[in-house]
Amino acid sequence: MKRESVNVGKAYKVNVNESNNEAQTSCSCDTIYSGQCNEEGKGRLPIYTLVISAALLALSFLPALKSTGVMAVAALSALLAGYPIILNAFRKTLKFEFDESTLLMLSVVAAFAISEFREAAAIAMFFRLGETLEDYASRRSRKSISDIAKIRPETANIKTADGKIEVVNAEQIEVGSTIIVMPHESIPLDGVVTHGQSSVDASALTGESLPVEVSEGSDVMSGMVNGSSSITLKTTAVFEDSAASRIIEMVESAVERKGSSQRLITRFAKIYTPVVIALGVSIGVIPAIITGDWHTWIYRGLVILVASCPCALVLSVPLGFFAGMGAAARRGILVKGGRFVEAMSKTRVAIFDKTGTLTTGEQKVKKINVYNGFTKHQVKEYALAAERFSEHPIAKSIVKEFGKTSTAYANNFKELAGGGVQANYGEHTILCGSRKLMVDNSISVLGVDKAAMYLAVDGVLAGSIEVEDVLREDAKKTVEDLRKLGFKKILMLSGDSEENVKEAAIGSGIDEYYAQLLPEEKLEKLLEIKEKHGDVIFVGDGINDAPVLAAANAGVAMGLGANAAMQAADVVLTGSVLNKLVDAVKLFSRTMSIVRFNILFAVAIKTVVLILGAMGLAPMWAAVFADVGVLIITVVNASRLLR
Repeated sequence: MKRESVNVGKAYKVNVNESNNEAQTSCSCDTIYSGQCNEEGKGRLPIYTLVISAALLALSFLPALKSTGVMAVAALSALLAGYPIILNAFRKTLKFEFDESTLLMLSVVAAFAISEFREAAAIAMFFRLGETLEDYASRRSRKSISDIAKIRPETANIKTADGKIEVVNAEQIEVGSTIIVMPHESIPLDGVVTHGQSSVDASALTGESLPVEVSEGSDVMSGMVNGSSSITLKTTAVFEDSAASRIIEMVESAVERKGSSQRLITRFAKIYTPVVIALGVSIGVIPAIITGDWHTWIYRGLVILVASCPCALVLSVPLGFFAGMGAAARRGILVKGGRFVEAMSKTRVAIFDKTGTLTTGEQKVKKINVYNGFTKHQVKEYALAAERFSEHPIAKSIVKEFGKTSTAYANNFKELAGGGVQANYGEHTILCGSRKLMVDNSISVLGVDKAAMYLAVDGVLAGSIEVEDVLREDAKKTVEDLRKLGFKKILMLSGDSEENVKEAAIGSGIDEYYAQLLPEEKLEKLLEIKEKHGDVIFVGDGINDAPVLAAANAGVAMGLGANAAMQAADVVLTGSVLNKLVDAVKLFSRTMSIVRFNILFAVAIKTVVLILGAMGLAPMWAAVFADVGVLIITVVNASRLLR
């Protein structure tokens, strides 16, 4: 790593889907809650109706209620909770379209047919609860767009022809305009520095934790945060084409692409529902027409319809996901929906960001080099004295390392725009900073190895200090554990330098990595990997990771990362424990095993009863057991995840 002036490089434009705005503004409740999504009140009506439905279901257990009262109260509870889903299912059925809402409608109707009124209400209520919770998570995910937009300033300081500075809307500024970026302001538009020197924080774009030194001729991008000196830029892109705008567009596009994925229960319902309906109707009607014995065959048809009632599937499957997500939450793993549990369980390609993910984002002193007769002790003492009051990440690492054994303080401390500090220590003048700072002050660094920081005393190069990222203690174990779980590919994508990324890859045991990537390049590389190797998990923590977190089949954010990253991610690992990723994969794999077992068990029992029912060997009570009995067994099985 280095603290010298560099050209960051211009990012190239990425084509995104023209319908992003439509995707962003469309109602997240989907068609099930048609007409119930409003700007501020999104999701409130489903919550209110759920509460009332639950109260009515509880009321149905009052001893004073007679059977007709129980039926009426439970029916009202079921209709209140399930009416938008049932209405949607009815419309789709007329079009011969089947999904989980059709399963719910069939379950409620069948439960009423066998006088299981409370069961009908419970099925509708729990199903609606699952839809509401997933809708809430979906809205929170979409909120990432507005959170990420905070990295893009809406105004800019433009320099007019008469030399005055005016604050204008950034969207109005044309290419070639001159703008001023004040200290600690975010850069609103891509441009080239024409005057001034400063250090800029590019972590929102590259993930690089160290500031980048810029001077005349350096390319800078919107979303970078200026340091302590003002700089003048000549803009090279309009507002909508600047780097921060492209990040926002990429997140929108990625969210839209992933939003079309179907849930397990949806895929199952498309096959199961039409098959059992056709089977029940066929056995109840066709033989009756042939034989004329309507009573016998209608009874058998009803047995088949009741036995095939998917209550166990409709309720136990989402409860299995809820149990898995609840168990994960107790381990500090937050997941935003059942489809991401499924994605985490089956994906066997993992991609990591470096800074803040595999590493802690902090720097530590790696090596001290000495020159011109100075000793390591002197370099430590002078560097500590000069950097003690600096806010630069390298300065902090020096103070943390050398401050343990020394209390050296300098006076006349001054931050320099060229990337460093100047101070007096005793009778000595100390200059501490980037390689460029040394060159600008006529201090020879010819033949000296590159380092993060150089130290000069009274105009003579005294030494240099190399730093490195601090690798997380559990990084290597996490990679090893993932391989044991059968991950066929583990890679790293980073905006950091080749040298630093290679070092982190070696330390963590990752054998394939890509360095110096801008956000759009990260996204392109991830899409290439998906096309070549299939579904992927991406783990990151920065704003610059938001597009790839959204595009991955399962995006995982470290809990101490940027808020935008957590909003764009599907799974959040709270705290700083990377190995929770392994816990998540194991737990979600177990969750899916239980969910699949519940489906297979329910289908197997129902198949046996269906065959016996078609032969006239299964009475109605057997059909009820195939529904209610299987439901109880599968729910108990799903609850094992909470142990």
